[in-house]
Amino acid sequence: SKGSNRKPRRSNRRISSGINAEYGGTILFLTAFIVWKMKTTYCLLLILCTLLISTTFAWKAPRLAGKLKEVRDEGASTNYTVRWYIQTLDHFNFNTQPATYKQRYLVNDQFWNPPVNGQCGGPVFFYTGNEGDITLFYENTQFVTEVLAAEFQALIVFAEHRYYGESLPFGNSSFDLSNVGYFTTEQALADYAQLIQDVIKTQMGAFNCPIIAVGGSYGGMLSAWFRMKFPETVDIAYAASAPIFQFVGTGVSDEAYNIVATNTFTRSSANCSNGVRTAFQQIQKLASQGQKGIQALTQQFVPCQPLQPDASDLINWLTGGLTYMAMTDYPYPANFLEPMPAWPVAAGCKIMDSFGSNVLQGLFGLISVYYNGTGEAGSCFDMSQQTSSSLGDMAWDYQACKEMLFPISSNA
Repeated sequence: SKGSNRKPRRSNRRISSGINAEYGGTILFLTAFIVWKMKTTYCLLLILCTLLISTTFAWKAPRLAGKLKEVRDEGASTNYTVRWYIQTLDHFNFNTQPATYKQRYLVNDQFWNPPVNGQCGGPVFFYTGNEGDITLFYENTQFVTEVLAAEFQALIVFAEHRYYGESLPFGNSSFDLSNVGYFTTEQALADYAQLIQDVIKTQMGAFNCPIIAVGGSYGGMLSAWFRMKFPETVDIAYAASAPIFQFVGTGVSDEAYNIVATNTFTRSSANCSNGVRTAFQQIQKLASQGQKGIQALTQQFVPCQPLQPDASDLINWLTGGLTYMAMTDYPYPANFLEPMPAWPVAAGCKIMDSFGSNVLQGLFGLISVYYNGTGEAGSCFDMSQQTSSSLGDMAWDYQACKEMLFPISSNA
């Protein structure tokens, strides 16, 4: 709705694993890598000044008091190892015996050229885990885990964000009012700093290896902030699709996000985006006709639950699916949010355009590319579910209300 600071359900998520599409970043890493090899301090400083976010201030580094513990789970079909680190629960107090929790992280060292006699052979790419199960992000960030890792003989570490996936400080009680106060961006960044110090630098011996923070969407925001707040820990931040200016007072339009999403459909087919707009107008008109109109919408979009009298649940479900299609419009098949074919927007717009003036039927066909890409969705759609269950709905909704207040609206 106009003026809202939240997107539709699964709401103000910018969770796209945008790193996969950022192949131009290879130049950035290649340049930085060459300079690092040359040991030319002046050039390195120049690159950091021109390519990195300015670091005009830094937090005081948290006390690195966690105890190291690893439990390895060898995945039969993966190229990473699952490990666990005993992480400090609260980095910003003075308890002599701080509480801890188990943080999950993934390690891939198959391409790594490890240090020899203190000389580093390859850098470290450290993924700043964002809002979901860390394995989901690993499996959809092959540009880092396969392309960059091989090119630079790098160590790959993916750290899970506290309160997401299996890194729950209080288990099933993590979101109780008395326990959720430790769920902040500051604590998450301090987690990453401590893990790097204790595991990567101390245990794995990578004291002199460049640490490159990488992330997409909210994870990209974390990477940028990580470099700003912990410049003594992170040498470079690669922040893909990171909306660090999507906050109140920054001058960014409230409609910027939906303008970009709309343009994605328009580039595929102007008729497609116009048809979608017309379809939403027809949905609102039918909803205003009372039960008769709601029944017509029910027959068209087959929800599993009765629609709200104003069809707001249907509208949120549709807008959520459309923006996620634009967000993950990859040139290859992927199942990051939902299983979809390559170039899903083009595939959906082809269906939309084929129905001509029957824009409601066309919209149903278009949105089915997202919600029913496998053809196995069943006889109805659960309109309370917009993305994979691996994403942290409850946790992100909490962050969206507490910290990530993105003013996002639409002109439709």
